[in-house]
Formats: sequence, structure tokens, C-alpha cells
Amino acid sequence: MTEARQTTHEQVPFAVKGAFKAIHGYTSRVLEAHGVHFGQHYLLMELFREDGQTVGGLTERLGVEGPTVVKTVQRMEATGLVRRQADPADRRRVLVYLTPQGRALEAVVPGLLADVARQAVAGMSPAEVAALLRALSAIRANLA
Repeated sequence: MTEARQTTHEQVPFAVKGAFKAIHGYTSRVLEAHGVHFGQHYLLMELFREDGQTVGGLTERLGVEGPTVVKTVQRMEATGLVRRQADPADRRRVLVYLTPQGRALEAVVPGLLADVARQAVAGMSPAEVAALLRALSAIRANLA
């Protein structure tokens, strides 16, 4: 392998990290104007899809660790976006529900996230976007 080729391959992790940081920062600015912190949008989108999920179910669907979901739910509960309630069928389980304030974000957050996605690929052709998605999927598969 040539030195130039190694340099290109070695740049991949930094390029992915840089792109993520840009998306993270942009998304954070857009969401925080609506009282939502980065990461909370994943939980909101799940609850928009199906309200009243268990923490375990959210953990599984989001593909993150349980303590991360617990902490996110606690933060969102403190700001009035969600509420926790014991499952009437099994009091050991806790269900997470959107509050009216959280439900109101359903009219805003999906559109904001779509705008972020459009901005992220602005100037790219549909073929370039498809190639990017294939490349990111291959990276995930290669490292799984």
C-alpha cells in the first residue's frame, strides 16, 4: 500500500468524527431553541412513534445503554417533556409517556431533523448521498 493511500485511509476516522461533530453542533443549536438537548430527540422520536414505552424497550430500540436512557428520561422529566408512571399490569416496570409539552414537539422536531439532514447533504447529488450512506453502512458492518 502506498503512503498516499495509507494517509487517505487514516483520514477516514477523522473525517467521520468531524462530520459527526458538525452534525451534532448544528442539531444541538436547532433543537435547543425548542428546549431539547442533543440526544433527547432520539427518545422523542421513539415516543412519537409509540408513547408509553418501558425504559428497557427504549434502551433496546435506541441501541444505547440503560443508564443513558434513564439519565435522559430523568433530564426530560425535569424539564417537563416526559413523565414516568408505574405499569398498571406490572408495578415493577416503569412506562415513559410524553407530557402535553413533549407531545407538542411532535409538530416541530421531525421537521427540524429533516432540515438538518437536508442541510448536511446540501449540494450533493442523490447518487452522492446514496454512496455516502452505503459507505457509512459498510464502515459500521466492518467494525461490528
